[in-house]
Amino acid sequence: MENLQISVESCNKFNEPNI
Repeated sequence: MENLQISVESCNKFNEPNI
């Protein structure tokens, strides 16, 4: 279930905008 972790990391990066 490593796909879930990758999804969570992707969501986290998308949620935190790089300003």
